[in-house]
Amino acid sequence: MLDYAANGARYWPGALLQRSFEETCAADGRALEEAYGELLGERSPEEFWATVEERLAAGQMRLLFVADRIPLELRAIVEFLNRQMRQTDVYAIELTQYRGNGDLRVLVPRIHGEVATAAKSPSSRRTTQRTKRADMDAALRTRLAPQLRQIATALLDHAAARGRLEGGYATYPSMSVYYPVAGRQVPIWTLSLYDNRS
Repeated sequence: MLDYAANGARYWPGALLQRSFEETCAADGRALEEAYGELLGERSPEEFWATVEERLAAGQMRLLFVADRIPLELRAIVEFLNRQMRQTDVYAIELTQYRGNGDLRVLVPRIHGEVATAAKSPSSRRTTQRTKRADMDAALRTRLAPQLRQIATALLDHAAARGRLEGGYATYPSMSVYYPVAGRQVPIWTLSLYDNRS
């Protein structure tokens, strides 16, 4: 991971990334206009890939470790790297799998590294405190349509009654839900309300 990050500009010039992206779209049978429409906004493809190349050269990137279990040692490394590096954010994403009856399978993501990442730029943070239930309810009222708000509120109410809610420190409102499983509190799901403007 660190080898790729340190040599990203050398491994991935903008022209190579553009060609790979377009070849992948062709292999998937996806129209380039549709794929680029999600990425570009007001920019041209040339401007977009030039920006990607510049950010790689400057070390402005996000590194993701993804596994079904994130050991404590890797969590410590992620937190350490986030404290030391200003241009690069590092996360470890734990995808815990739960199986139900039949073919039911649920993957529950848990993100490690958010606290250290948010601490890099205190001025850009929404708050330095954990998200409280009142904060989450206020965000639900302003950001979600009534039907989605009703579902999210019902999930949070269920969690508060039968489990434990734990607010996150991210720049956006977030809460993790813990339920008792086999005598211990286990994180089951997280509700995050990302701000598309950030």
